[in-house]
Amino acid sequence: MNHTERKYRMIQKRMRSEKGAKLQLGSGRMPLEGFINLDVVRLPGTDVVADLEKSLPFEDDAFDLVYSRHTLEHVGNTLGLLSEIHRITKSSGRIEIEVPHPSYIFMFCDPTHKHFFTLHSFDYFQEKNEFDFYTSVRFKILRRSVQFTGGRFKLFNLISSVVNICSFTQDLWERFCWWLPMENLFIILQPVKKRG
Repeated sequence: MNHTERKYRMIQKRMRSEKGAKLQLGSGRMPLEGFINLDVVRLPGTDVVADLEKSLPFEDDAFDLVYSRHTLEHVGNTLGLLSEIHRITKSSGRIEIEVPHPSYIFMFCDPTHKHFFTLHSFDYFQEKNEFDFYTSVRFKILRRSVQFTGGRFKLFNLISSVVNICSFTQDLWERFCWWLPMENLFIILQPVKKRG
């Protein structure tokens, strides 16, 4: 079993107990049981074929959980996609995003990667951010962390634990991240919606 298959099984096991309506964006060859699996290509297990550069074919507030693993970096219209994710996720819902961190050299080898995300990329969607005029869409950041590896060098994830102790250690690491690259960035968001 290769690294991707092991990771997929871990995710499947963790997500099995999640309740409510669930959507996976960019399911590829790893559709998750109990989820509506969306991809731009019809593959085995794909439930919905849709382009993430366009409007998503779902009603407002349709999902309790939206999950995206190594997908957002392939989308050019990030603001549009995040607006759509905000629209289709319930205000009590959760959005889990995993993307490669730009300090990881393999982030740059995939010719389909269009965007890069750091620990503070999603700050722009919070209330009272100095650049909050980019979009009216708002999220609450529930958690953010980086991971050294999801593969064979898991022992080095002890370093990730130290980096993720608090926002100060994360910020300090990100200033010098080229000396100690991290492979993955995890963000958990909750949509902030206006009542009325």
